[in-house]
Amino acid sequence: MLRSGLLMGAVLLLAAGCSRSPERATAAMPTAPSATSAVRSSDTPMGVGGVSGPMDVLFPGRAEAFDFRNQLETKYQTGLNRSAVATFVDREGEVVWTQEYLRYRANGCDHGSAMQRVLAQIDGGASGAVCATVTGGEVVFPPRTDALAFRSELESKYQQLNRGASASFVDAEGGVIWTQEYLRYRTNSCDHATAVQKVFSQIDGNGVSATCYVAPACAYTFYPTFREVAAGSGTNWADVHATSPGCTWTATSNASWLTLTAPTTGTAAGTLNYSYASNPGEHRTGIIRLNYPGGSATHHVEQSGAGLSVSVQMFDSFRSTAATTTCQIRSAGAANTCNLVAATNITNASYTWSVTYVYGTATRTVTQTSTSNSLAITDTCGQAGSSSDGTVTDLLVDVTASNSAGDSRSLSLGAGQLRIAFYSCGV
Repeated sequence: MLRSGLLMGAVLLLAAGCSRSPERATAAMPTAPSATSAVRSSDTPMGVGGVSGPMDVLFPGRAEAFDFRNQLETKYQTGLNRSAVATFVDREGEVVWTQEYLRYRANGCDHGSAMQRVLAQIDGGASGAVCATVTGGEVVFPPRTDALAFRSELESKYQQLNRGASASFVDAEGGVIWTQEYLRYRTNSCDHATAVQKVFSQIDGNGVSATCYVAPACAYTFYPTFREVAAGSGTNWADVHATSPGCTWTATSNASWLTLTAPTTGTAAGTLNYSYASNPGEHRTGIIRLNYPGGSATHHVEQSGAGLSVSVQMFDSFRSTAATTTCQIRSAGAANTCNLVAATNITNASYTWSVTYVYGTATRTVTQTSTSNSLAITDTCGQAGSSSDGTVTDLLVDVTASNSAGDSRSLSLGAGQLRIAFYSCGV
């Protein structure tokens, strides 16, 4: 193990010391799945944004970036006849975390901040916010020396995670630099196939191709690009900046709780006002989109929530209209009913109940799934296990409130919370 570690260190030092012009390919280092196994390729779709929060520069889907990396592997093996080398970073990990690093850099983070955010994500932490508002135009990527420093740190991180070494025909420098070039083309309006072709042309020694970015006839941006607001209702604003005025923009909201007031259209810079409703549930995100010929800008509103909840009360309607913790089964000649009533702030909820209790030696279970928030427990007095003083037993209650939107909360009530008492009839 020590020998393999020394060999790896020698390979990395050799790759760093013999780096060629960034416009040319260099010898190979590898990659393969990692702490990204739970990350879906659909998490960063082009035109929608990444998994780490609001941003201006949008990156392609990770599946396409991974396809590029696989094609690069073939290019190095069969087109450049490179020999395989060893690395602790698998191919998928290299692509995913390089894309995250460059996404932070393209959205205003410096090298240290981007590095810290990515390493925190690898350790299982929450993804961090981007660092600044990007004003538009052609997307500028960081120096390749920064990307190579990130790749070296990623190698060390994977070694600390006790990842086994794997073989690849693409060295670490080639992997990170050509992935950066691919993403630079993609974020500047090139489609997947065009970006791959342009990168491979560079690898073949044909120089750097122009990106596919075309400056729009007019362009507008939002400032700020996102806000965090409290759970209560309120109003706020976003400035519309005209980087190239002259055409009409139209603003829309994608959330019913996020309402545009005025103005909603314009041809120049101005201030867009909006209101937001109170949020009784969980944290939510709404997007205000500014559409104009040839492009769009987004303003994200992140609203905290009071949190989804569900509660239960019991009623013994034969004795009182008030809630109780003990329901009595004692009336002769008729069934006695204890009503459980749930309350929730989940909209359009349905309820799934399961209630268990013991009467004498018999265990009884009542279940129900319905849009009704009430469950009736019906039983009779005077059965085996009842008494003149009332034999008390616990109700074990499980209830889940949920809706078709995926909102859900469950509640379990154990011993000593709600009870039922069984009496001899007529006492």
